[in-house]
Amino acid sequence: MLGLCLASKFYIPAITFLMVMGFILYVLAKDRPKAAPAAPPVVEPKAPIDSKPKKIKVPAPVPVRIDPFDLPGIAFTALICIVLGLVLLLFGETFAHILLIVLVVLAIRFAEIFWRSRSSSAATAWRMPSLAILLEPMSVGAVALVGSVAAIVYLAVFLPHYWFGWWGGISDLFFYYKDIVWYEKSVASASHPYASPWWSWPLMLRPIAYWQNFPKTGDVQTVWGGGNPLLWWGALTAITITAVNALERPNLTRSFLVIGYLSYLLIWAWIGRTLFLYHYMASVYFGYLALAILLGECFKERAEPWEHLALLLTMTPVFFLGMPPTWGWITFIVVLGAYGFFLLQTRYAGRYVGSVFVAVALILFVYYFPIWVGMSISRDGYYARMWLQAAGLRNWI
Repeated sequence: MLGLCLASKFYIPAITFLMVMGFILYVLAKDRPKAAPAAPPVVEPKAPIDSKPKKIKVPAPVPVRIDPFDLPGIAFTALICIVLGLVLLLFGETFAHILLIVLVVLAIRFAEIFWRSRSSSAATAWRMPSLAILLEPMSVGAVALVGSVAAIVYLAVFLPHYWFGWWGGISDLFFYYKDIVWYEKSVASASHPYASPWWSWPLMLRPIAYWQNFPKTGDVQTVWGGGNPLLWWGALTAITITAVNALERPNLTRSFLVIGYLSYLLIWAWIGRTLFLYHYMASVYFGYLALAILLGECFKERAEPWEHLALLLTMTPVFFLGMPPTWGWITFIVVLGAYGFFLLQTRYAGRYVGSVFVAVALILFVYYFPIWVGMSISRDGYYARMWLQAAGLRNWI
């Protein structure tokens, strides 16, 4: 899968490969067998057996000291910056862009050191891997195995180019990527009516119409490239909640979701070509996974009230954009009032929030299905589904 991914596109597959390899190495380093602690010496009791046991004072845990200038940590960070800088240089990035990204990496590294130094538990859970761990036979073998299989599949994808005589040697593969870089730069100044900046994608301000059939009279047809509004906005809410929980209670799942979401989103921030909403698809899948986990926590009554309110507020635009103002206010008040009752009088507030969210999402699925698949629909029905019709970026038409 990684080999096919690397052969399909340019920027995004590199992020995928680095994420997968990075988390493989992290899991191997995290699950390394640790030396068993020495058993405490057995002390014969001096007091009679029937005497009262004395209370033993447990010493307070000593915070773990973090040395920001240890040689393995410096070497590991320097290696990341050098490799990242060389890759960006080969992709034709300017020195200013390379320097900015390297500074961001260093800022993240120093923030991580500062955070771990403030919490002994965080230091234990998020210890920076050293070069010794990364060079262990199991880690090297994992990288070699996954990397070699991906490389074989990657090269196999391009074999037809040689079989049909389109390419004459391995150098043509490098010329292919050189042409890709040239094309990306050539369309940097292009414009398109459906173009949208990367920061607007989580809000779904400018979807794409892939196909339209609008006769002068009668029903219309379209294949609309927008998502289910509630699920799309709920993905942003869920990944934000996941990020907060990852800082408070870090674990591998939360970290993978947040890092994956941000990596696939922020990579487009420094790409100057014309961008569209579908470039956000890699990130929104991580948001959907986070949303599924959050809804599962609600049904299991493990989500906190502030997480319930975040999901309820995510439904607010649906009420006021998809319904007349009066009905929107009535629905909003009823939903919040019912939540207050379930929160104060029952133990099922989470199940209520999850049920309402899923029910509204299913209603919107049925509502938007005709314009996702090109079914005939009345002209008024089409415009009723286009909740944003402002000039400029906030436009669903």
